[in-house]
Amino acid sequence: MEVLTEAHAGHFGARRMQEKIGSRFYWRGITQDTLDWVSTCIACQKFEKVKTEAPELKPIKPVSPWYMIGVDLIGPFKASSKGNRYCLTATDFFTKWVEAIPIKEKTAVATSQALMDMFYTHGAPEVVLTDQGREFWNKVNQTLFENFGVKHRITSAYHPQTNGLDERTNQTLKRAIGKTLDGHQERWEDKLKEIVFAHNSCVHASTRYSPYRLMYGREPRLLSEITGDLPEVEVADPDADDVEKYIQARAEKDGETFDKVRANVAKAQGRQKEAYQRRTKKGTKRFNISPGMEVLKKDERKRGRPGRTMDPDWPTKYRVTEVGDNNLVQLETMDGKPLRTKTPYASVKPLRMTESAHSDDPEMLCSRSEEDALEACAALLNRRVEDFRAMVLGQHTWLDDKVIDHAQALLKAQHANIGGLHATTSLALLSTVPTPAQGFVQILNVSANHWVTVSNIGCKVGTVHVFDSLGQHKTEDFIAQVTCLLAFPGKSVQLQWPDVQQQAGVSDCGLFAIANSLTLCRGEDPSMVDYHQAAMRTHLFASFQAGILTPFPSTARGPTAKAVHAIEVDVHCLCRRTIRFVIHSLVGTYTAVNTDELTCVLWLDGEAVNSCSSNGMVSVAHRNWTHEGHGYYLWKYIKHANMGQWDIGRAGILKYHTGLTMSGVAVLQGRFGCEIELNADSGVRVTRTFAQYGWNGEDFLSFNLTGKQWVASAESAVFIIQMWNRDQAITMETKKYIEQTCVSHLLQSVFFEAKESHNTPLPSPEVFVKRSSHTGKTEWEWDLSAEKEFEHHKQHCGILYL
Repeated sequence: MEVLTEAHAGHFGARRMQEKIGSRFYWRGITQDTLDWVSTCIACQKFEKVKTEAPELKPIKPVSPWYMIGVDLIGPFKASSKGNRYCLTATDFFTKWVEAIPIKEKTAVATSQALMDMFYTHGAPEVVLTDQGREFWNKVNQTLFENFGVKHRITSAYHPQTNGLDERTNQTLKRAIGKTLDGHQERWEDKLKEIVFAHNSCVHASTRYSPYRLMYGREPRLLSEITGDLPEVEVADPDADDVEKYIQARAEKDGETFDKVRANVAKAQGRQKEAYQRRTKKGTKRFNISPGMEVLKKDERKRGRPGRTMDPDWPTKYRVTEVGDNNLVQLETMDGKPLRTKTPYASVKPLRMTESAHSDDPEMLCSRSEEDALEACAALLNRRVEDFRAMVLGQHTWLDDKVIDHAQALLKAQHANIGGLHATTSLALLSTVPTPAQGFVQILNVSANHWVTVSNIGCKVGTVHVFDSLGQHKTEDFIAQVTCLLAFPGKSVQLQWPDVQQQAGVSDCGLFAIANSLTLCRGEDPSMVDYHQAAMRTHLFASFQAGILTPFPSTARGPTAKAVHAIEVDVHCLCRRTIRFVIHSLVGTYTAVNTDELTCVLWLDGEAVNSCSSNGMVSVAHRNWTHEGHGYYLWKYIKHANMGQWDIGRAGILKYHTGLTMSGVAVLQGRFGCEIELNADSGVRVTRTFAQYGWNGEDFLSFNLTGKQWVASAESAVFIIQMWNRDQAITMETKKYIEQTCVSHLLQSVFFEAKESHNTPLPSPEVFVKRSSHTGKTEWEWDLSAEKEFEHHKQHCGILYL
């Protein structure tokens, strides 16, 4: 064992190891033992440069038109004349039909509106396949999919091939757009419909039919086919028998066509599968993975990260619990904790082990796994300083994240009262980190190999300084890292770039970031210091050897009159969502005089949108979209559902409340609905719910969503809420309405409202309020304010998500 360990210390191959051992030792089976030792070396397996792929290609089998579609986004493009910068694409897996909808932002709200437009045009598909982007995987779209009965399937991270059809569509569209722009990039939206039509009217190689033919049962009429003026013809209404005959003939023809399409697609997929199996890429291996097998998982996040070239490609060991039919495997950690998402087959490989080999594999000091990324800084304190010698002392070499994190770990040990100093990798990956409650210092990666220091020490509230030795880098990734670190009560924070010493050359930014961080931790101002750049590397390595960071050689710098550059950025709270939101509410109010004469008003965002009364119960729409098209049917359903809540409660009150007198004039009022905060980046949060009754202008009883029970506001309502909480019928119906049905209705209403101009005069709310004639009674207040701040950003982000 000692001989093998020593001979393999440099982790060279089996041949060189055999030559080294063979010149000094011999035993029976030495060749096989050497091969086994090298092949099962954990360190070698982690760094092995091998490409893997699934042993078998498993294509998605289409069923029928518009049954399953793949959805994706392309962009950003240059802003079009309408202000759009992105394009949502959808590809039907059966017909290969393509939809392309321009949108302004890559947000949950924009994608949901585009999807709703598409569903109302072509109907809702059975399955929608998307990637894991937050613009698709959010509460807004989940509510949309549930409302339309759509099953949402997502592709695995780092494996977009699952939605390969739409990925190819995007490539085709981008190439076609580029060819037609002739240098005018802002005109991409003008060319989009023309390009999509051209795609849909061409025969597809897999189906042998055009997507247009499969969707509409006919080929489109092209402009080139139209010659001269069109003749005048008299158009008569079609005969019912002729329509029926056409439908039957169309159904028979479509059935035959679709059978041919399935056969053609099956043949095409067979050819693709054979080509996949014949591939003999150099270094590509195929493994048979099975449940229970221990595997290594490829670190896909290594690509493009600074200082990661020396990290292992396969750093972490997992156990396989499930192998799916779509070339995805479910993994769990060695202590039984399942990973949140499935892993592509090509991103795992079996872990080779022998009974006696490498049981004492050393623990990784700078882990890349999701479980312990935040502990990387502390772990690096135990790293051998000699490992840093070449990088720290080498001229014109950038410092990687290991060196930066080791320096931050030393600072944390020396200055426990300073917040921040998190592992740079965790912030570069936008991971959750504890928000510093006190003054903090943090080194961040701006782009490629460039490091800067950010800190709020010596700043006003809501201000953070950025100490950058190479100017003013303001990349989107950097700003995202800063906003993930901060949680101020306000909606934004000001980033300021003080006038600090600028480095000579381009490779010493890490040294300046460490030096500025140390200066801040010591309570000094980096803008008042000029470091001796030539001595910084030797000083840093000497500090590493001593195990303590001491001030870098420097000269005092006089005050500068140079203006400080500053920008405002949105702040993220601990939930990683920016404080950029819009509040919407949907509430139905009811007033019944003597329980018979009724007035109902439906309010959207505090404005009366629809109303009706017991005088004929004729609905009065105050928005065009509420009495035409899809909006009409939506509001018809909203009124039905809202009225149902009122009727259930009113019947229960009159049934159980024998103490209510109906002599003279009595007024029963009700309010049902919800209020949400709609975040442009992440989705919807329910902030308030309404389910309550008033009697003669005073609060009577209401539903408490947290406790999931009715509570009495008046003594005379105690018996009613006891009965309701006991049989649960009204309770469960109310809970379902305000938690699910109302939120879905509100989101759809907001979508239609956004499309309509608000030029229609609104009626005064007083018109719809009936008051009791009883003297001494206080009118029941309707609090429909849409102004509300994020309370969780001031505390601990206690968000209730649907």
